[in-house]
Amino acid sequence: MTIKQLLDKTGISRQTFYNHFIDKNDLIQYVYDTRIV
Repeated sequence: MTIKQLLDKTGISRQTFYNHFIDKNDLIQYVYDTRIV
């Protein structure tokens, strides 16, 4: 899944995404740290 696909599905703007995460890997790490552990 690309960042564009993710943003299209969630309605989040590109600017908002990059204000919170460096890249897709940073998002994956965040989800892992907050949901799985």
